[in-house]
Amino acid sequence: MGHMDTVNVTGWHERWPSGPLSDPFSGYYDEHYLYGRGSADQKGGIASAVAAVKALRDADVRLAGTVVLAFLVDEESGEKDTGVSAGAKALVDDILSGTVPRPNFAIYTEPTALKLYTSQMGFIVGEDTVVGKTSYFGTPWLGKDAIRDVVLLLDALYKHSDEISSRTHDKLGNAFLPVSEIQGGGYIAVPGKCVINFIRKVLPSGSLQSAALAIESLLADLIINILFP
Repeated sequence: MGHMDTVNVTGWHERWPSGPLSDPFSGYYDEHYLYGRGSADQKGGIASAVAAVKALRDADVRLAGTVVLAFLVDEESGEKDTGVSAGAKALVDDILSGTVPRPNFAIYTEPTALKLYTSQMGFIVGEDTVVGKTSYFGTPWLGKDAIRDVVLLLDALYKHSDEISSRTHDKLGNAFLPVSEIQGGGYIAVPGKCVINFIRKVLPSGSLQSAALAIESLLADLIINILFP
């Protein structure tokens, strides 16, 4: 299985303004390397999966089971309303409904420099919005500073990351929760809104459900005991 979507081409033309590499979708090949957006991540993996199945068929190899090729979309994030794994969720729904056979194992063809990896981390992408009340900076007592409250939220999230860092995997390292983005504030005013984004790394020994519940419990405690006691 693999994903068909790619990241955007921002910065491509600045790197290669002219010449055979200027088109990010040309698939230019110079006898050593293939150039183009997604050639490694993950068009190359998809092509290798198709080629492997074709080679088995051409060699008339009879398999004991069924091979399903699943090529998904919406793996890449970075753009608004993307990266929510819509394709993977649809595949899971098809497996649960019986439309697609339940697999015994899966091979995910992300680029690995031809090395085999037997483990895969999971992750949760979260977004929290803290809403206060904006006011003119000269009268801050009329507002409620959302960024000041976000500082408390950040402290709670980083403490949670430290707590789960003791969970480790011999190939994937430690669990953690980094904050990836903060947006808030405005011109000469007490900020009335602040948004943060974070990613929670989940190891094979854990589960997405338990990780999500832990974060939800953390947020509930923060709201009840600190932000709005």
